[in-house]
Amino acid sequence: MNLPIGQFYNIAVNNQEPFLVCGGLQDNGNWCTPSASRISHGISFKDAFNIGGGDGMQSVFEGDDHTLLVSSQNGSTVRLDLDNMEAQTIGPVPASERGQPGYRWYWTTPLIVSAFNADVIYTGANLVFRSQDRGMSWQAISGDLTANIDRDKLTMMGAPIPPHALSRNDGQANFSALTVIAESPLDRNLLYTGADDGSLHVTRDGGAHWSRLNVRGLPPMLNISGIAPSKFAAGRVYLTADGHFNDDYHPYVFVSEDYGRSWKPMVDGLPQTSVHRIREHSSNANFLVVGTEEGAYATLDRGAHWFTLGANLPPVPVYDLVFQNRDEALVLGTHGRSIWILDHAGALAELTPQTLQTGALFAIPPAYHQNIYGGQFWFGAGEFFAPNPPLGAVLTYYLPQGSANVLISVADAAGKTIKTMRGPGTIGMNRTCWDLRQAPALASGPVASGCSGGGGGGRGGGTGPLVLPGKYTVTVTPQGGAPMQSEVTVLADPHFKITDAGRTAHHTAVMSAYSLQEQLAAAGSAAQSLALQTTEMRKLPASGELAALDKVSSAVTRLQVEISRAQQSAARLESVIDGYPGLPTAVQMRELDWAWEDAAKTVTELNRVLREDAPALYSPGGAWKPIPPVAVPARGN
Repeated sequence: MNLPIGQFYNIAVNNQEPFLVCGGLQDNGNWCTPSASRISHGISFKDAFNIGGGDGMQSVFEGDDHTLLVSSQNGSTVRLDLDNMEAQTIGPVPASERGQPGYRWYWTTPLIVSAFNADVIYTGANLVFRSQDRGMSWQAISGDLTANIDRDKLTMMGAPIPPHALSRNDGQANFSALTVIAESPLDRNLLYTGADDGSLHVTRDGGAHWSRLNVRGLPPMLNISGIAPSKFAAGRVYLTADGHFNDDYHPYVFVSEDYGRSWKPMVDGLPQTSVHRIREHSSNANFLVVGTEEGAYATLDRGAHWFTLGANLPPVPVYDLVFQNRDEALVLGTHGRSIWILDHAGALAELTPQTLQTGALFAIPPAYHQNIYGGQFWFGAGEFFAPNPPLGAVLTYYLPQGSANVLISVADAAGKTIKTMRGPGTIGMNRTCWDLRQAPALASGPVASGCSGGGGGGRGGGTGPLVLPGKYTVTVTPQGGAPMQSEVTVLADPHFKITDAGRTAHHTAVMSAYSLQEQLAAAGSAAQSLALQTTEMRKLPASGELAALDKVSSAVTRLQVEISRAQQSAARLESVIDGYPGLPTAVQMRELDWAWEDAAKTVTELNRVLREDAPALYSPGGAWKPIPPVAVPARGN
């Protein structure tokens, strides 16, 4: 069915290219998968790799792109180096003294790495532990931060649970355990905790003193599912709670502006279902996203109103979500449909009341040259592929009104328009892509735009050459509307090394073949016009000019074949040279020389026919006008 059904609890991303998504799955350990591949079929399940066993829970990058803290159920944790797959057990922390009661570990034990010092790790049972040496040693920095409820005294369906009830504790060994530990990104000493029994605490001095927090409007005994201290205001913190354990399916999302002393609900627009996690955008304080039992929801006004991020995302539980800030991607870890990625989500962060009225072309992320291999593959049964992210420059714009005709132009640093495309024009958000190529050499008008995650590597002709790295200006003009502009930076492929001189030489060769096609266009048009004239002349009653007509007709038929052959040769050379980002071969350069020589010879002969042979076909005041000679192709024109 090609249907991903992974049940993720928590996810994390790194900053390698392409970035990795790692996370823990129920019953299936911990796994990582790249967010893109270099083959046109997309991301295969074979690209994913296992990093831990048991019931996978946490996968947290430890300050770099290759070191992970990986945990399974009840906090069993290792530190793993992805470069060599060496792993060291670093947790959970045992009881401090023999004979003391064991700590109460939540099934998905909280585990975080400090944003201020990657050597500092926090984890928690019913109290918080901190390591300042990457898990080699641990210190308790709190007392019991839960309500310490005896689960055996709780009732179910209004009655005590019998001692011999089937699945008495439903597979969970502990209760009254911490579910969340959150560190403020603005203050390393500001920490919050939440528990499965609804307990909520804060410390503002790194754990020396803790205060219990109360949330008006939050029923007791609800699982604290998420805490997110703000990046923009020291006292601001967001809170989510999951009530489904108590048959409470209301959404619970709150914000505090005073370190948790008072709280305000923010649920307008959310469905009546559990909320699992909340995240704040890195550059827009008003843009928040929550993961709920029925998908992801976003707000552009800091919780005053929420809207669904549905599109093609199924209404599936979203247990965790994270912004990959470099690529402006929103990554969702779902409990039932695996990993989902919304590429270039930064456009949502730019939406304002004004843009909703006037429309806008949003900031275009830097775009890289990429060679995506489209070779031959034979796959077995049961293969799964996820699509690659869109290639090229991703263009996102908002239209307050639909438009039947949207033109998109791309200009280089000198202001010269190098490509014109047709774009989508639906009301609301629109997305398309510029493939980082100029217009095809023989394009006669705007070409179609669109996004894909494949192609490249021995591409066919007719798509135009890749542009050089640099800055380009994109203009989007809806029919009858004002033009909208944004700049995009095109960068070289980071996976291919070539000197600036080599890149210039490569581009010069490509553009030489491209220029030859353009310059041959006039000759092709002139030859076609002359051929049409001779065809029409043959329809007239016989005249004394049949010999001249036969001579010109024969010559122009032969020249049309030669011009077409020269154009095809130039297009082929453009394709094969542009298909590899390094220097062209000596054979290719010699073929390019031959193409110019043959083209010049052919067009010179065409001009001779136009000047010397064709005039015999025309009479003063006749129906046909002489066709003027055309410019002979020359390098540098």
